[in-house]
Amino acid sequence: MARVRKRKKRPLNAKQQIFVAEYFKCHYNAARAARTAGYSQKNSDVAASKLMAKPHIRAIINCRLAKEEAAREREFEARLNALPVTRSKLLAKVFASIQASRSADSKGGSKT
Repeated sequence: MARVRKRKKRPLNAKQQIFVAEYFKCHYNAARAARTAGYSQKNSDVAASKLMAKPHIRAIINCRLAKEEAAREREFEARLNALPVTRSKLLAKVFASIQASRSADSKGGSKT
C-alpha cells in the first residue's frame, strides 16, 4: 500500500508574505499585488500566476478567503436580523404621525 506523505508547512519568504497581504488590499488583483511585493513590473502577471499556483500560498489565501466569507455572512445575518426591528419602529413612527395629523385636523375642524 502506498504511503501518503504529509507536506511540511513551508514558511513564506518576505516577498511572498507581502504578496499575500497585498492580494487582499488590491481587491484580489494578483498582478498588482506581485508588483507591490517587489516582483518585476514587466512580468508581474507571470509572477502572480506562479505564486498563485504554489499550494502553500494558495492554501493561505483560501483560508483567509473562507474567514472573510464567514465574516461577511455573519454581518449580513446581523443586519438582516436588525432589519425587522428597524422596519417596525419606522412604521410605528409613520402611523403615529398620521394619527397625530388626523387628530389635529379633527380638533381644528374643517371649514367648507
